[in-house]
Amino acid sequence: MKTTRLVNREFCISVLICIAVVALDQHSKATVKKLFMKLNFSFLASQRNEIWDYHITPFLNLVYTHNYGVSFGIMNNPEQNQYVWVFISLCIIALMAMFLWQKHKVCLAMIIGGAIGNMLDRLESGAVFDFIDCHWRSWHFPAFNIADSAIVIGVILVMMREFMTSRRRF
Repeated sequence: MKTTRLVNREFCISVLICIAVVALDQHSKATVKKLFMKLNFSFLASQRNEIWDYHITPFLNLVYTHNYGVSFGIMNNPEQNQYVWVFISLCIIALMAMFLWQKHKVCLAMIIGGAIGNMLDRLESGAVFDFIDCHWRSWHFPAFNIADSAIVIGVILVMMREFMTSRRRF
């Protein structure tokens, strides 16, 4: 009986984390878009692949840009069929959900939440909205969003947990 309660509790926590990641991601994107609208930045420019930015600190900007490709702007081509990426995302989400019952529930919930957040963007506008720009002087890391952060953190946590469990076996 205790095992069933624990499994149900862990599953509920994982679902809540997934929902929280999606909600935070979508809310942050809407907030940044509103900020750029208030600042009267031209949204037509973003459709021509120009990037508008708003300086926050010497190493952090808010930018308004779309990613039509995969992670970090790889294969960033607006001519690509975005439904292919949506289909691939759905397949990955389904595979991850099957593993949610395994040992990495929280980590996979973050990854799935991030994937859903980016997939919602693709369904809404045909591209993922990225707005966080970290840089040092003239070097800029590719723009990203909260969903991307959740995916990366989830993957790092899975790798760390696997590394720690594999070390205990030897």
